[in-house]
Amino acid sequence: MILVKLRAAPVRPKLFFPLGNKKGGCPDETHEACKKDACSLSVLLLLLFCTACGQQAQTETDDIVSDFVFGDDGYAYAPAPFGSTREEVEAAIGREMDEQGSNPHTEPFEDMSYITPNQDVQLSGPSLKSRVDAQFTDEDGLFAITFNSAVLAEQRADFVETCRTNFTALFGEPTRDETSETNLTTLSWEDEESGTVFQVSVMGESTANSGEKICRVALGAFEKWRYVEAGVGEWAGEG
Repeated sequence: MILVKLRAAPVRPKLFFPLGNKKGGCPDETHEACKKDACSLSVLLLLLFCTACGQQAQTETDDIVSDFVFGDDGYAYAPAPFGSTREEVEAAIGREMDEQGSNPHTEPFEDMSYITPNQDVQLSGPSLKSRVDAQFTDEDGLFAITFNSAVLAEQRADFVETCRTNFTALFGEPTRDETSETNLTTLSWEDEESGTVFQVSVMGESTANSGEKICRVALGAFEKWRYVEAGVGEWAGEG
């Protein structure tokens, strides 16, 4: 885990985050992790973003532990900042990644996407076992990284509120805080100067192969300006 002292980010306009990998979210083994942690997840939620000694949840920025940070270069994943090579990202997460081809699929956005084969990469703040999806350009390296995981459906509300409280303490009020008709909750923060975004997305309830009721979650940082230049999604008119 990385203990970081961060400055608050200003309030910024709305945006949309392209979730997950081209295969769509987490693998089927997600439910096994949920089942294994069912008895302890309530405790883990209380420990999200806690101090390194793990005594209790905190909202003071000096005490919050998070792998996602805001600094001079905007929002980023601290162990592997934007511009990192695939090898540097693999070293940071402790796992090798498999090539997934271009993502998104539409021209002119043809940058390469890599993903870890299993959902076993530890993320700090919140503490989750995740499958990592990372996108790179040949010239500039890493420009988007997403941690895909899941929580039990019964823990969804607590998870969302913990993320809202603690990331607001780190970054200020979110740019976007809304829940759609399909129960997709989006919390996002944008830095206009750097063109970067950090986002938490929590999906609605779904059923794993085991029958467990789960909610898939994704936490990621990306360089939004690249999506604007490519004219992707709702950013098509921003360039």
